[in-house]
Amino acid sequence: MGLLHNDLITKYDALKIKTAEQLVQAVQNRFYREQIEMVVVRGNEPMQFFVNGGTIGVRIVTIQVPKGELDY
Repeated sequence: MGLLHNDLITKYDALKIKTAEQLVQAVQNRFYREQIEMVVVRGNEPMQFFVNGGTIGVRIVTIQVPKGELDY
C-alpha cells in the first residue's frame, strides 16, 4: 500500500485520527470494496493514499504530537 515505518496516519475516510483505537474502529467499519482516502504524514509532508476499506495490515501505536504541529 506504500506505508513506511514511522508514517503517521492523520485521516481515514475524512475522520481525523487521534488514537490507534480510533483508527482500528474506523477500519473495521468499512467494507473491503469501499475506496477510502487516507492521509499520512511522512517527514513532515502530508501524503494522500487511496486504499480499500477493511484491514490495512499494519502495526499501529498512538503517539503524542504537540498541538499545532499537524495542522494539515
